[in-house]
Amino acid sequence: YGATEAEPMSAIPADEYLSRLADAPADAGICLGRPVPETEVRIASVNARVGRILVRGQHVVVGRHHGGWHDTGDAGWVDSSGHLWWKGRAAHAVGPGLFAEEIERAAEAESGVARAAVARRTVGRGDRAVLLVEMSDNVPPAEVTHRLRFLVGQRGWPVGEIEVVDRIPRDARSGSKIDRRAVARLVAR
Repeated sequence: YGATEAEPMSAIPADEYLSRLADAPADAGICLGRPVPETEVRIASVNARVGRILVRGQHVVVGRHHGGWHDTGDAGWVDSSGHLWWKGRAAHAVGPGLFAEEIERAAEAESGVARAAVARRTVGRGDRAVLLVEMSDNVPPAEVTHRLRFLVGQRGWPVGEIEVVDRIPRDARSGSKIDRRAVARLVAR
């Protein structure tokens, strides 16, 4: 795990990664391993467990100042064995300790879902989270949205709507990441 300003920050062997992921609770996130030597990681608390991931070390360019710590823009937590877990981008918070990426990963694990994206839609004076779904198989959309509504209810996620779309916008550079601005415009329509 790393960023342009701090590469690497943490590391984990593939077999340990798979083992930790298999044994983790559904809301744990993605295990990023332990901080690499000469790197310190700390969590700037958002709630009791999850917060913004901050890093410092000789190889770290401190761009967003937090007393000498670089703010990665990511949110996560550190377990009792010192492993760092990624929950999502801090800017993509959907609720306390809950991030769009967590909902998207769970939705994409459902049969018939090729891609998922979460965005907020303004409704009156408030807003609500909308889960957009791009279909992959010949599974009826109504079947998929029914399963997703069950999942959302079971996990208690604050998702107000589920919509099937032809294609979830992706970034122009790599075509692999969700284009969050385009998704926001799509949801605003």
